[in-house]
Amino acid sequence: MKWIKSAKTRAQIGPKKKDEQGEWCRGWPLLHEKKNMIPIISQVTTLGNEVHFDIVDCNLQKKIEQLAMWFTFKSKDVRDAVAWTLGGGFEGNGGLHLLDTNRIRVVWKPSLEGVYIVEPRLLYFGKDQCGHLDEFSLYLGSFQQRATHFDSPNCDKLSFLAMNYSTIEIKFEKSHQGNYHHLPQCRDGKTTNGVWLEKIEKSVGDALARLQPFLNKRYTAKKSKFKWDAITINSAQEDTWFFEREDCFYSYFSPRQAKECLNENIIIFLGDSIVRLVHVAFAHYLGVHVDDQNIKQDPDRYGTVQISNHLHIAYLMMWEPSDFYRRALPDLKKNWLQRIHTQGSVIVVANFGVIHQLFDTCDNNNTFASNLQKNIDTLSTIIFPATLHLILIAPTFTNGNRVDQIHTTRSQFATKIMSQHTTSLNDNNTRLSFLDLNHLTTARFDGTKDGVHFTGSSLAASALILLNMLCTSSQ
Repeated sequence: MKWIKSAKTRAQIGPKKKDEQGEWCRGWPLLHEKKNMIPIISQVTTLGNEVHFDIVDCNLQKKIEQLAMWFTFKSKDVRDAVAWTLGGGFEGNGGLHLLDTNRIRVVWKPSLEGVYIVEPRLLYFGKDQCGHLDEFSLYLGSFQQRATHFDSPNCDKLSFLAMNYSTIEIKFEKSHQGNYHHLPQCRDGKTTNGVWLEKIEKSVGDALARLQPFLNKRYTAKKSKFKWDAITINSAQEDTWFFEREDCFYSYFSPRQAKECLNENIIIFLGDSIVRLVHVAFAHYLGVHVDDQNIKQDPDRYGTVQISNHLHIAYLMMWEPSDFYRRALPDLKKNWLQRIHTQGSVIVVANFGVIHQLFDTCDNNNTFASNLQKNIDTLSTIIFPATLHLILIAPTFTNGNRVDQIHTTRSQFATKIMSQHTTSLNDNNTRLSFLDLNHLTTARFDGTKDGVHFTGSSLAASALILLNMLCTSSQ
C-alpha cells in the first residue's frame, strides 16, 4: 500500500468557529476546552491487507478510550466506512484496539484496490455507550437540527482528526483470487462486511472479477422496461452505487420473479418513517408505484398495496411505544388477522418506531429493550396459530445530531439491542431475522439530507437485501 501526501493536514489546531447560522461548532475544540484533549493520528502503517491508524492524545489525559470515531474512505469507484462506539468498538471492515492509556489503533480492512480519500471524524466522548449528553460527555459532530455534518462545512472540518496524509493508494500484496462463481446467495440481513461500488468501467483489482456478471445484469436491467432508478425515490439526484459483499452475492430479481417468489404472502411493514420508506422501495421493486407522501399523510388509506390477487403488502404506522397498542395492533386485527389465520402465515418487517425511541435505548430501566421484547411476544401471541416471520430493521447510521437524543452512538447501541433479540426467540410459531440498515448506510453520507432518512440507491439496497432474505435465487 502506498500513501500520497496531501497538500495540508486535514485539521489544524486553532480557535473555535461558528457554523453558517452563527452557532458555535463542536468537534475537537470543544473536546480540548472541556476535557483538555488534543487527539491526532500520529502514525499510519500497513500489515498485510490492513491499514492501521494510531491515535494519540497530545495532552496525555489518559481518556483516549472514551472517544467514538467515524472514518470514511472515498475513491472513484468505492464508498466504505467504519465507525466505532465506546466500550469495545463496532463491527465492520475494521476494528479498534486500546494500545495504552493514551493511544488507540483504528484498523481498516479495505475490500478493493484504489486511491482513497481518508476522512477521520470525531463523534463522541464519554464513558456511556448510549450517548447521554450530560456534563461528563460530549457530542463532537455537527449539532444542527435535521442536518448532517456536511450541511455545515466549518463544523465538519473541526470534527476531523489531524493527520499528515489524507489519501492512500491501496495495492494488495496478495491477489484476491477466489472461486467467485460458487459463492452462496446473501440470504441474511448482515451488512457489516459490505462495500458500495460505483459502475465499473474496468476491473479494480482481482476482487471485482466475480462481480462483473452481476454488474452487467443490473445495468442492462436499468435500460429495460423495469427501470432500476424507479426506486431511487425522493433522491435529490440519481446515483449508480450498488452494495456488495465478498462472501456472497445478491440476486437482482425482476418484478415478475419477485412476485412469483412472494405469491400467497402477506407482508406487513410496521414502524416509523424508516420502515415506511423501505415499504415504498419494496413496492417499487415489485413494479408498483407508491407515493410516499400520500402514505405519510394518510397511512390508513394509502398504506395497503395489492401487488396481485394473492400478494399484499401494507404499512402500519408506529412512532411512540403507545402506537403499538393504540394504532398498529387495532389495524392489524381489523384488516389482516382473519386473512393471516386463513393463509397460515405472515411476514412482518418492523422497527417498532426505534428512531423515535432512541432516548429509551439506555435509560436505567432498559426501556427500549423491554418494550421490544413485549412487542415481539404480543405479536407472536396474536398471530398464533399462524406462523410469523418477523424481520427486525435496525435504525440507519444517523450521521449527525438531529435532536439531543437522536445521534450516531445511540443508533448504534439500538442496533446492538435489536440484533441480540433476533437470537432470543425462534420457535415453531415465530422466526426472527435482522436487517442491518446501520452498517448499510455508514458510508453513504451522500445519500441523506437530514442524517436519518437515506434515499436513492441507499434505500434501493434495503429493498434488494430484504428480497434476498425472502426469496431463493435460481442462479
